[in-house]
Amino acid sequence: MKYLVILLLIGLLPGTRLVAQPRDARSGITVTPRDITRTGDSLLVRLDIRFRGTVVESNRSLSLTFYMEDAAGNLAAMPEVLVNGKQRQRYYERQYTLSGGAVAEEYYAVVAQEKALDFTLDYRCALPYRNWMADAVLNMKQDFCNCGGHERQVYVERLLDKLPVPPPAPVVIEKEPVVHHTKCDVFLQFEVGAADIRPDFRNNRAELSRLQSFIRQVRSDRNISVEEIVITGYASPEGTPGRTRSWPAAVPRR
Repeated sequence: MKYLVILLLIGLLPGTRLVAQPRDARSGITVTPRDITRTGDSLLVRLDIRFRGTVVESNRSLSLTFYMEDAAGNLAAMPEVLVNGKQRQRYYERQYTLSGGAVAEEYYAVVAQEKALDFTLDYRCALPYRNWMADAVLNMKQDFCNCGGHERQVYVERLLDKLPVPPPAPVVIEKEPVVHHTKCDVFLQFEVGAADIRPDFRNNRAELSRLQSFIRQVRSDRNISVEEIVITGYASPEGTPGRTRSWPAAVPRR
């Protein structure tokens, strides 16, 4: 079996921006690198693939593969884009049915050329980032099948001489608010049969002063937000149960 392999090296001049001149494939396809972004441990690649006119003959298919490689031989390939001519698409659909759709899993997209094409495919791919990618090139391989009596043709074209890999985007971690629970135990005493707070009764004045000091301290701290104040109390065993149950309602609320 004969293979026709043509290597095309068309690079960018030093200092050229990523969205430089588009690259014309060996068919009615134009590929324009749009964006390469590093996010954490991933490298996000975005390409515009423009299809126009007749890309392949009816009984032929074209496979587009984009891949990165460096001088040391490291390589990372992205999912293929398959373009089928009209007859070849019928064959693909039969294979799709027989495989239960498994044949489509290896492709990023399958383009059926029923007539002249005129659209742009927004190609996006995320790859695990490796350090060697900072010195890698971006290539496109076009593989025309040897089906339909045609000789196989393979073209490799350089899209970028060097990947413009930016530093990773900063990850902003929002700090969760710190919740502190604090309390001030104040023991106020009441005269028998009374429900009003009397500062001059026993140790009430000292307890109230301690409560006021605690409140001032909390209110003066701008980092503290008071969400809840809980007041609990109990009655002494003197008196009838009915009198004891009515005590909370009799306590003044201020």
